[in-house]
Amino acid sequence: MTNSTPSNQPLPTPSIEALYSQEFPDTMSFDAISAKLDSMRSHPAIAQLRQKFCYQLAFVLTDGFAQYEQISLEMEEDSLLKSFYENIKKLDAVSTDSFFFKAFYFYLQKEYNKCKGNIHKLCHVQWKQDILKEDQVLDYLLVPFQNAPDEIWNFIMDEVNSMHCEEGIPEFCKALSLYYRSRDNDVIIEGLLAFMRKFPDYRAPNELLGYTYYNMSMWNNAIACFERVQQEYYFFLEDIYWMLAWSNGKIKNYADEEKYYRMSYQLAPDIPFTLNNLAYSLYKQKKYLEAKELFRQCLDAKKDLPYAANNYVRVLIALGRNADAKKFVNSKKFKIAKAIQERVKRLDDHNVRLNKKDLSVKSDTIIESDSDTADLFGITSSEDEIKRCQQYTNNRLSENGAKCQQPLKKRQLESKIKHQRFSNERSLEGEIKHSQPLNERQLEATAKHRQFSKEKLLEEELTARIESGMQVFGKYLKVYKRKGEYGRQYNIPVGRLDLLCEDANGNLYVVELKKDSGYDDVYEQITQYLAWFEQSEKFKGKKVYGIICLNHPTQELLSKVHADKRIRIFEYQISYTEL
Repeated sequence: MTNSTPSNQPLPTPSIEALYSQEFPDTMSFDAISAKLDSMRSHPAIAQLRQKFCYQLAFVLTDGFAQYEQISLEMEEDSLLKSFYENIKKLDAVSTDSFFFKAFYFYLQKEYNKCKGNIHKLCHVQWKQDILKEDQVLDYLLVPFQNAPDEIWNFIMDEVNSMHCEEGIPEFCKALSLYYRSRDNDVIIEGLLAFMRKFPDYRAPNELLGYTYYNMSMWNNAIACFERVQQEYYFFLEDIYWMLAWSNGKIKNYADEEKYYRMSYQLAPDIPFTLNNLAYSLYKQKKYLEAKELFRQCLDAKKDLPYAANNYVRVLIALGRNADAKKFVNSKKFKIAKAIQERVKRLDDHNVRLNKKDLSVKSDTIIESDSDTADLFGITSSEDEIKRCQQYTNNRLSENGAKCQQPLKKRQLESKIKHQRFSNERSLEGEIKHSQPLNERQLEATAKHRQFSKEKLLEEELTARIESGMQVFGKYLKVYKRKGEYGRQYNIPVGRLDLLCEDANGNLYVVELKKDSGYDDVYEQITQYLAWFEQSEKFKGKKVYGIICLNHPTQELLSKVHADKRIRIFEYQISYTEL
């Protein structure tokens, strides 16, 4: 018997991966890979190897499928694109991959009729007898053409509607179309949640929802989404762990922040700044000795600089190693922030032996690593990642014929680039600060109603009060939270709740917020929610109440609520007091 694979049978995927890595190491340029593939025409796995190379080129050409509209490529001027097309022509002309790559190529070339022709062949050859499923939609249609113009997108939608699909696929396409094309996060969230209410078994929408919440700095919501998809994820687990770490750090859950940075680092130690951020998490927990060792690892490997160097000095100071801190700064081996240099100058010249009780962070040492302080303390955000990823790609595609690295890992496809394109919502403070001056009549109207301009702002303000332990609605409540669940924008089969809270006794409170007056139908809405909870097996035995909060309710609404002992109504006011 022999272990060799017959020439008429494809090698299994792991074998191809190993063979590709062996034959085409990271140091080979793309031109060199293409030339070597031509010399291996008689190899039994040549078709699979060339297919893998085409996927590699496709990924690089689109900067990890990031924002296609930012890409300007001409075949005559771009050798990489030309190599892509030349290798496509050497694949089986009627294969699924051939149709996909050709559609992709012609899309980049803006030859839309040829692109649509190959999309049609892809759909009606690949899925003529098979059922179109979620993974196939993402891989072959929606991810590659996410930024396509209406001409391409509408064609794809028509093709999908004419095919034999898994239940929910047309609606899935509409939801993803909304995700990729809208710039309104609230619209995206509602579209994804509406789809998930109807088709809860789909994986990708829940993951994309997590990315959207993450980008909006809705950390608890992002955490809940990512906790749900750890076992059924579509994109890359190391990214999910990374964002779980970052999000937990933002809500000061440092133990979980540490845990998830460790898990991300274990899966992908090459992700920039994971090690620095892990060490900084240890630093915030006063685990100084362990933090010092990890910062030292960063310095020895010359990674995560200059942040790791700054943080290394800080941990030396926290440990009382004043002389060591001065020696390190004065060595000038690494760039150190001026503020840290000045602080080191004020220290005495000797190391101090500290008792355990003295190993505490001074109040002026720890500042939360938001956008204003991230650079000071070296905690890198998603925006930092985007810039580095883009720079990495630009360097890799230089025209000097230098050794090209492997293309960016697919982890950068969704989590570090694409999902960060939306701007965060303004805070109430920012809205007031930047609003236009009001005339006298406008001031009178404002004094009467004093309304939030967006329900999201009211939701944020109320959530902040609850999370800080303040009394709201005459009670001390907390936002409902379980693993994989968070009560803000809580999704149930009959709708999306603004807030789901609970008291110390485990009683539930469905909170419905409206930014302004009217909304007589809010009573019917909240009673529908209460009815669902009362019938739900999951919440069986729980007492559930409703709270409506709005500005200037109508008498009709007040009458309905006062007749229902399960529901209370509150009027919010925005007031400004001279001190």
